[in-house]
Amino acid sequence: MKINKITCTILSIISAILISLSICLHHLFILEFISFIPLFFLIYYSDYKNTLFFSFISGYISLSVILFAITSFNFFIYIAFTLFLTIVFLLLGYAFKLVQTKLPFWAIIYILPTLWLCIELFLTNSFLSLPLNLGLAQYSNLALIQIADIYGIFGVSFLVMLVNVCLFYLIIQIRTNMLRIKYFPLLPPIIIIGSVFLYGLIQLGIVEKNENSLSVALIQGNLNFEELVLRYKTRKFHKISEDRYFNMIMKSAKHNPDFIIVPESGLMGYFLNLPNLKKKYEDLAISTNSTLIFHGKEHQNNNLYSSIFIVSNTGDLIGSSRKFKPIHFAEMAYKHSKTYQPIQTKTANFGAMICFDVCFPLISRNLVNNNADILIASSNDGRFGYSAFIPLHFAYMPFRAVENRKYFLSANNSGISSIINSKGKIIQQTKIYQQDILFGTAFTNTTQTTFCKSGMLNIFIFLGAYIALGIIGAVYDAKIS
Repeated sequence: MKINKITCTILSIISAILISLSICLHHLFILEFISFIPLFFLIYYSDYKNTLFFSFISGYISLSVILFAITSFNFFIYIAFTLFLTIVFLLLGYAFKLVQTKLPFWAIIYILPTLWLCIELFLTNSFLSLPLNLGLAQYSNLALIQIADIYGIFGVSFLVMLVNVCLFYLIIQIRTNMLRIKYFPLLPPIIIIGSVFLYGLIQLGIVEKNENSLSVALIQGNLNFEELVLRYKTRKFHKISEDRYFNMIMKSAKHNPDFIIVPESGLMGYFLNLPNLKKKYEDLAISTNSTLIFHGKEHQNNNLYSSIFIVSNTGDLIGSSRKFKPIHFAEMAYKHSKTYQPIQTKTANFGAMICFDVCFPLISRNLVNNNADILIASSNDGRFGYSAFIPLHFAYMPFRAVENRKYFLSANNSGISSIINSKGKIIQQTKIYQQDILFGTAFTNTTQTTFCKSGMLNIFIFLGAYIALGIIGAVYDAKIS
């Protein structure tokens, strides 16, 4: 049976819409479990040429929506990134067709999820640093994301693709071979899916043993992009914007928090290099009687760094941490940090990240392995408008909390600022593009997850076992045939 190009076009667009909606609108996360099925249908009934063409169409449309905020940096980079990442859909379509023509059809259950997971691992951890994870859409699905403390966000992505492939396989078997459906290939995936949700429910029921508690205030000053541009150009506006944050900091100090966290672009300047500015911020910390955590810049040894500083309520600099992953093409002037050392205070060790550092699981993992017991992020998403980038950026944070079983505190200039517990539950969060102050409590613990201990090794062991099951299934299939 073949389908015409109009039907192929419709199916590819439907798949693109489902993928885009599920990733960009988190309350529609359930759609992600069926989002690839229309694409699989058109591939199943198409030749190689149409498979590659319509896989490209589906990938390009969905990625164009998801990555649209890159246009705020550069339109040509947006096009280049979108085209490059569309290769993922081409590989998926080609692999599907190859399995369909060369292997038993049930092999897609083992090959496609494995291929997708390997692609995600490569894109995230290689020099490309493109962490576009399918599992992101599930960040509010608490029972599912608990598995991230073993396999990270990659385990969730694998499961999403596995459900898509299994449902499609079952539909095709029912349509074409009702009396001789091969159920045995579905047995391992069903056990895996059931075990993941059971594990999640068990983890959600466990009460963790917390140690120290600390009260925090997260400042969201909501300077928009135009205001930030003027801030660099106009001394008068620099003072106006700085005064906004100073006033909000002093307002939060009335609640006597242990720590006040100011987002990226909140307090600007070369803190370590300008004595007058250094004294100004130290005096600010003293006047609040709280420990102040804020973002600034450093110029050391002819290198420029984007950094987080912590100043105590006595005006002493406790420590600093530099950005690990400057954004491609947008922050080329900044040097990246190569040491994953948390900032130690009397009550907690802070694993500090800046902006898109939170997108890379190995950064937070390395910080926690070096004894960080609270994860914090200082960000500014003001230039992204109302695009999907803001909720997508936020979606990484519950995963980082679960992967490491640590509280995650995020201060964002324009939102979303949040307090997230060690199970990935969002305790509090702000709305975007509003001035706000979050007050809450965070807890430290000494939990060390399997993901923290073993990292990628867990994933490779699982993939090896899963592929072995596929090979055993092939041998069994050959015998009964």
